[in-house]
Amino acid sequence: MSFKNILILSKKEFIVGSKSFIFIWVLIMPILLSFIMSLLFGTFFSRSPRLGLYAESPSQILEIAEDTKAFVTIKYNSVQDLKDAVSKGRVDIGVVIPKNFDEDVKEGIRVNLESYVFGESYARNRAIIVTVLGNIIREIAGQELPINVISLNVGDETSMPLKDRFFPFLVLMAIFFGGLLIPSTSFMEEKRRKTLNALMTTPLEVSEVVISKIITGSVVALVSAIFTLLLNNAFGNYPLYLILIIILGVLMASFAGVMLGFYIKDFAMLISVMKLGGIVLYFPAIVYLFPQIPKIVAKFFPTYYLLEPIVELTKRNVNFSSFWVNTTICFILDIVLGVVVFLQVKKLERGELFS
Repeated sequence: MSFKNILILSKKEFIVGSKSFIFIWVLIMPILLSFIMSLLFGTFFSRSPRLGLYAESPSQILEIAEDTKAFVTIKYNSVQDLKDAVSKGRVDIGVVIPKNFDEDVKEGIRVNLESYVFGESYARNRAIIVTVLGNIIREIAGQELPINVISLNVGDETSMPLKDRFFPFLVLMAIFFGGLLIPSTSFMEEKRRKTLNALMTTPLEVSEVVISKIITGSVVALVSAIFTLLLNNAFGNYPLYLILIIILGVLMASFAGVMLGFYIKDFAMLISVMKLGGIVLYFPAIVYLFPQIPKIVAKFFPTYYLLEPIVELTKRNVNFSSFWVNTTICFILDIVLGVVVFLQVKKLERGELFS
């Protein structure tokens, strides 16, 4: 097996495949779906409130503001830098903290804060910043709020927002559309044109052809999944772990796509098989969409061990013991699928397939 041949074949797959509707649709689909979902739930054009701060002398307000989760705090080195950031919409509000601010508020001296507001920012963002900033200043001054606010959840405390419940669907579709469709449709096209039989009479090995298709499907699915995560702001705090589990997922999808390509004759049959097999692929995502379904049921489906670590990593509440268990199971599933593909390649070399 030649690595050079694999690279040449992979390049050919990308050049030829990029002209097909399937290739383009696989890349556009997650962007389109993410855009539609974000518009439906009103999150595409919104972002976390952003506060810009410039302090003329050291102040606790910088540290406390950076720790708050209500908004994003960005520090600047001069008033001019702060003004520029506000005028360009990088922050919703810019505040200049004067010298000796902490000492003055602790002594009860009234202090004037110079602030700049980006006129196109959302009113709710400005309201959040002003309210939380006022509480921070009271904390520095040693004042206690005259009220305690107690938040009570109404309904199921374990339920997720609807957009979060749809997110697993988007991720699985991004991974499996590319991983399944690219290798399978490529094989079907090879069989239709009888080019596989021609390739088998050349010095090229069948394994090189199969690996090139797996690489193509995996790369397209990986790019599609990364775009989906970026558009949904879902990379979380562990991007390397997230990329690792996604790589295992795209390999799983590409192995399955190659297997479909071995045995399926035309696109209509492929769509029928994907419809029937969709319950196996997407049932774990259905469990997230409908929390009333016991989660243990999803563990009987292989994509659960791919989806669960991704959801944990993107929601920033990772249980690493279960994460590594699920990741290991996903890795084992990839090995099993890889062995099955290898056995089919041996059959293809002996002429037992496509005969």
